[in-house]
Amino acid sequence: MDELLGNLWISPNVNKRTVNGTTYYEFQAGSTITSSAFPTTFNLSFIFTMSNLDLQRSHVIKIVVNKPDGSTANYSEIISKEKIMGLDRTDSITYSGILEHVKITKKGIYTFTGYVDDINLSEYKMLFIEEP
Repeated sequence: MDELLGNLWISPNVNKRTVNGTTYYEFQAGSTITSSAFPTTFNLSFIFTMSNLDLQRSHVIKIVVNKPDGSTANYSEIISKEKIMGLDRTDSITYSGILEHVKITKKGIYTFTGYVDDINLSEYKMLFIEEP
């Protein structure tokens, strides 16, 4: 079996659109968000691209948010085998969603780690800073 591969991106806003049968994802590039005060809450969109999945079974994706204060928040979703059934093993799968009400306790670097079936595939770091 080939090694699982993946990339994770986090953004305040991701737009998904389909043109002529092809799906595109548009998102705000960059990894810094400003806030007028902390603690605060954000809804953050994510894009998680994976390849070399076993197409004969369902998979669990999980995103763990590690915060500067040592706490974590978790998001998980099941990708049913019915959703990936017609794909080739080498096809990549792009999954998007929203991490709702992520509590940003204080300014600093937040690490978002993407897992598939408890295998760490990717990390994305985002800096939250206070507006002057």
